[in-house]
Amino acid sequence: MQSFALCLAIGVLLAQTFRVFVLAAATVLIIVVGIAGDTAGTESLWIKLLVAGTAATALQAGYLIGVGPWINQWLLAKPT
Repeated sequence: MQSFALCLAIGVLLAQTFRVFVLAAATVLIIVVGIAGDTAGTESLWIKLLVAGTAATALQAGYLIGVGPWINQWLLAKPT
């Protein structure tokens, strides 16, 4: 649960600073660290993949949450 909240917050911070292209690199980094980070653990590979996938999903959801206000302003803006 802590990794989900942490990845959600990181996604919001990335949305405040970078464009959408940073999501590909951040997602790959999260998946690699999530799988390789606990090599001495007793969990199976499927559990590690599930945790890494959940963290990557939280990262991308956080990015969408962080980008949300700007998208609403862009969609509701009057054409010039």
